[in-house]
Amino acid sequence: MHTQIKKIVIVGGGTAGWLSAIHLSRFWKRGRGADDLEITVVEAPEIPIVGVGEATTGLFTTFIRNLSNEREFLRETKASFKLGILHRNWTGDGSYYLGPLNDDRQLGIPALPPETYPYFFAASVAEGEPAWENVLNSRLMLDHLAPYSRPPGQPEQSAWDYAYHFDTHIVGAYLRSKCEGVTHIEGTVEAVNLEPGNGHVRSVTLADGSEIEGDFFVDCSGFRKLVIGGAYEEEWISYAEHLPVNRALPFSVPHEEGASIPSYTHAWALSAGWLWQIPTQERLGCGYAYCDDFISQDEAQAEVEAALGHAIEPWGDIRIASGRFRRLWVKNCVAVGLSGAFSEPLESTSIHGTLVQLLVLVQEYLTEHFDFDAEPILDRYNRRMGRMYDDFRDFLVMHYQGGRDDTEFWRSIGLNDSARERLDLWRHKTPISSDLDPYFGAIDMKLWFFTLDGLGLLDPEVARRELDYYGLWDDARRAHREQRTKGDAFVRHAVPHARYLEQAAAPEAPSQPLSAARPRQQRLSRAERRRRSRGG
Repeated sequence: MHTQIKKIVIVGGGTAGWLSAIHLSRFWKRGRGADDLEITVVEAPEIPIVGVGEATTGLFTTFIRNLSNEREFLRETKASFKLGILHRNWTGDGSYYLGPLNDDRQLGIPALPPETYPYFFAASVAEGEPAWENVLNSRLMLDHLAPYSRPPGQPEQSAWDYAYHFDTHIVGAYLRSKCEGVTHIEGTVEAVNLEPGNGHVRSVTLADGSEIEGDFFVDCSGFRKLVIGGAYEEEWISYAEHLPVNRALPFSVPHEEGASIPSYTHAWALSAGWLWQIPTQERLGCGYAYCDDFISQDEAQAEVEAALGHAIEPWGDIRIASGRFRRLWVKNCVAVGLSGAFSEPLESTSIHGTLVQLLVLVQEYLTEHFDFDAEPILDRYNRRMGRMYDDFRDFLVMHYQGGRDDTEFWRSIGLNDSARERLDLWRHKTPISSDLDPYFGAIDMKLWFFTLDGLGLLDPEVARRELDYYGLWDDARRAHREQRTKGDAFVRHAVPHARYLEQAAAPEAPSQPLSAARPRQQRLSRAERRRRSRGG
């Protein structure tokens, strides 16, 4: 039986809740002219929002462009740019590798047709150079530059692919301010009430005894998992065997006065997990994601303080669990964000997955009259989202395969079957896009490539053999030269990250172009950067 959707109730606020409200109110309700649709967000003010610095992917950048404008977003949220991730000590020798965000359009290589772009990176592997080295964003990352260049007398130029860092609490408030026609109720959900006949969610009961009814519910209750996990008791598929990190020790560090602001996330592998450092305009949001099977909270704090060289003040110790529900959409409720799936926050998959879920939901599935008992439709959505989150798992598991074995934690992590199949394949051939299932929201092959190469998992001999076979050596080398030339021109007039943020966040947009001049700083040669990245 079809239900006319007149009332939508979003259980929980935070980033997932307000993203859901925006997609349903601005992109779904408005697009269908459903003026009589009521959308309510029920948010418990006493329940803390999880997050101390959040990093996103390019999908969130597209969302902000559709929602408002970048300058306003930077000004109102104190966000910063993310051009990629710097991974330190994942092989245990102190070296680092970069995982730059990179768009094929950014390459624009006349010498190399798009279908052969992976061999642009394979040529670096074959010659013993980091695959990330010829990517524009890598150069901007290492010099703490913004993804904008202002050549004199020319229009502003932008790197194609970048994302943001921000404070979750501030962005939640910003997203709330962008909601149109949404009712906001502060209250704690104490009970989820199901219809005795068809099992649909009828309403939620708040702590004050009030009851809120709805036709469709979005579970954004975070780690409480109130509806799909609580009322429906859906099966949880754990990733803990291969992603054992189960605690997070969050803290923050203020920027030093006058210091540059990195335009990357720093992921620093430690003895029982890894330390994240996410720069916003005001501070570094940090945390140690660790496994308490191998280290206590006090030991974790001591290890961080030894690594950083100063004391920290943790905000608490958060229990986390990687995994997903077998079904994210059950009857007339869909779980979005942490309430439905979670993987350790190494590659910014949380908000990315939330956006994919919402976009697919409002663009391809949800209609004004919907049959919530149509299992084939719900099953298709659930299989699609399950595949995405399982692929996120495989990608994260791959980060732990760099051969590090100096602690029990690192020796304990193995490969799950699907990740092992991928790695076995790529030990014998160059990774290319057709090796992955093509679907909206999938991890881009280039990010897989940078990770595999950074961990030493790609065979230079395989790369040389394939470049010989396809006759691509000359094209790839010419493409490298072109990229270096283009990169030199862009970087020469690129704006320092901190300066761009300061000017972009001014109350009034400057009438003159933002200055690209930057303070003199030490510039490392390519050879020196390569030596340092390898721990030399």
